[in-house]
This record gives sequence, C-alpha cells and structure tokens, in this order.
Amino acid sequence: MSWKRMAEPNKSDKAWLAREFGKKARFLVDETLTGLGTEVLTGMGYNAVEAGQVGLAGHSDEDIFAFAWSEKRLIITQDRDFLDDRRFPFNRNSGILVLPGGPVDGEGFIAALRTAVNLVGRYHRLFEGQKIVFGEGREIAIRDRDPESGAIKRRRYKLGRHGAEYEWVDDD
Repeated sequence: MSWKRMAEPNKSDKAWLAREFGKKARFLVDETLTGLGTEVLTGMGYNAVEAGQVGLAGHSDEDIFAFAWSEKRLIITQDRDFLDDRRFPFNRNSGILVLPGGPVDGEGFIAALRTAVNLVGRYHRLFEGQKIVFGEGREIAIRDRDPESGAIKRRRYKLGRHGAEYEWVDDD
C-alpha cells in the first residue's frame, strides 16, 4: 500500500460535479467548537448555527445528530463519538466533519477548519452519509456505506492547496 498521486479533474468533470452535487453546505456547529468555529464559517459566507442557538445546549449527541439530519446540515465537531456507526448510522447522516482535537483557537485550528470547509462546502450533497475525519498533516479519512453491497468503505487522502492530491491505494 502506498500514496498515489491523483489526476487533476478536467473542466468537464468539474462541471458534472457542480451539476450533480453542487449545493452550498449549511453547518451545525457542535458545542466543542462554539464561538470561533461559527465565526470562521459565517465569515466564509456559510450558513452556520451553533447547537446552543437552536436549543440543543447540553443535549445528547443523538439529539444533535437528529437535528442535523432534519435540517440537512453538516455537523462540524471535534467529538469523535460521532464516528460510532451504531449510534450515528450512515443512512440518516447529513454529513459529519471531525476536526483534530486540541485548543479551539489560534491559526492551527482556523487553518484546519478552513481546509475542511473548502473541501466540502460547495458540494454538500456529495458528502451526505459520510464521516470525514481530518487528521494531522493534511490527511483525511472518509467512511461511508456502499449502497449496493452495504459494506463500509474507507478512503484516505492527503490534501494539497486545492483539494485531494494523493490517495492511499492497495498495491496489487
């Protein structure tokens, strides 16, 4: 297994992606990111609400998950509990972005948040049903369920300045 450089999408591919999946994301900011997270998202022009603003302060993760699904909002959080597939199934998941843990302040956090939003923000529908974990070193892992087989798919990418540049692949 190794990292393989991905081909740059052509104009036709980009147009198809925009046509099929282009819908600007709306975000539900979990309590782990209250304050600066919402400020950065709204500053980037996105519709973002905090859990507390919609009456979910102190509520369970299940309540937050259900609200996000009903409102078609991507959850953005540092809470890895949202990765539990039994509690938070793929078929009722509007999309979950898990940012690296650590302090929610400073340039490192803002850079990670901006990277996450730049990746998913313009193509919300593409990320419905997916759990996206942003790790250190601009690596991301995406998990979802294959609609045909029901198997859980896992993919890993390294991000460059404009999106995914490398994909982790099995060498044959």
